[in-house]
Formats: sequence, structure tokens, C-alpha cells
Amino acid sequence: MFVATLIGLPISGSQVLIFSVVGAGMVKGERPDKKTFVRIVISWIITFPVAAALSALIYGVTLAII
Repeated sequence: MFVATLIGLPISGSQVLIFSVVGAGMVKGERPDKKTFVRIVISWIITFPVAAALSALIYGVTLAII
């Protein structure tokens, strides 16, 4: 998160929360559940294209109605 802030990348509250929990667990010597972590990262990657496609669809429908 620190590196993202230094280079000006936007980060969301959910990213900060997840990495805080993972980091705290690692400090305690616990390993994060890899499967859950991978699912979270994949959901972050998928969110942007899905949101863009949905926005384009709504925009197209709105233009067709107007």
C-alpha cells in the first residue's frame, strides 16, 4: 500500500482492509489462506471490466430510449 501511495496509484478501502488483515496475520506467523486471497484478487481484476461493460450497456440502452 505504501508503494501504491508513493507512485500515486489509487487504492480502495477494501484493498487496505484485506492487506491489513493479511499483514497482521503474517506478523503473527500465520499464513493467509491462499485460495481466499486469490479469489479476492481475481474479483478486483474482474470488477473494472464488468463495471465498464455494464456502464456501456446502460449508456446504449439510454441512448436508444432517448
